[in-house]
Amino acid sequence: MHKDGHDTGSLLAQDYELLQSLGPDYTSYKEQVSGLISRLESGRFHLAILGQFKRGKSTFLNALLGDAVLPSSVIPLTAVPTLITYNQEKTVRVKYINGKDDGVFTSDDTTLIRKFVEAYVSEESNPKNKLQVLQVELTWPAEILAKGVVLIDTPGVGSTHKHNTEMTVNFLSQCDAALF
Repeated sequence: MHKDGHDTGSLLAQDYELLQSLGPDYTSYKEQVSGLISRLESGRFHLAILGQFKRGKSTFLNALLGDAVLPSSVIPLTAVPTLITYNQEKTVRVKYINGKDDGVFTSDDTTLIRKFVEAYVSEESNPKNKLQVLQVELTWPAEILAKGVVLIDTPGVGSTHKHNTEMTVNFLSQCDAALF
């Protein structure tokens, strides 16, 4: 509850309506407020794992998930953010910058899931994000995710791939907290 008696959801709804009335110049702000409203309503907590390139972010997340589902390598690998949420079913959805998505890929085979994810998030398979992927969304039956935590694997910052750092910095506004 805000100090003047309004709850956060009501204030965000008012902000959204105001932005709507201001026209198309404010579309990106409207989308950000809409995202905040959705996260607030869903009770999800977005935790980004940040760090310099090749510091073990994906390996750390694999340990939290209890399975080697995220690709990892000795060279800078992650080029696109991966959001990981809870579900009993193991699925992957690829979302593109233009708003398109390829539907859902489902498999119980962790190796197949990892290879599918790698085709979109790795610098080797998708150099400089030539596929124009916005993010990859992975669902996984890990206990750490069951209470609404969304883990986010981000591209490393400070790598020779400038676009990786830019992708991570641009993604931070969608996060509630970050572990660096």
